[in-house]
Amino acid sequence: MSQDAPMLQVQSSSTQSMGTPSSIGIDEALRPVLLAIAKCEAKLEEQQRTLVQTLAQMLIIVKEIENKIMKDFSASALPDTFVLEQTLPVKSYDVQGHDEQGSD
Repeated sequence: MSQDAPMLQVQSSSTQSMGTPSSIGIDEALRPVLLAIAKCEAKLEEQQRTLVQTLAQMLIIVKEIENKIMKDFSASALPDTFVLEQTLPVKSYDVQGHDEQGSD
């Protein structure tokens, strides 16, 4: 925190030896909270780095699988499969999973 931060006067039920109420600065009052926040931020940053690394590794694996599939697919053209897929009836479903013709 900056040194220009306003002072927070905290009145204590106990008094100092001089008979005046004890007061602490806002920096001292918030220090435990700020330390806890800093620790949480550090943990979140570490978890974010780990997540990004994991996602990058997963993306590499997916790309490798995609390349292998495309390589295998282009090596073995199956025109009969495409004809079969085109002749199969396709049902459309509403949000509840019922086909739109009403026969589920």
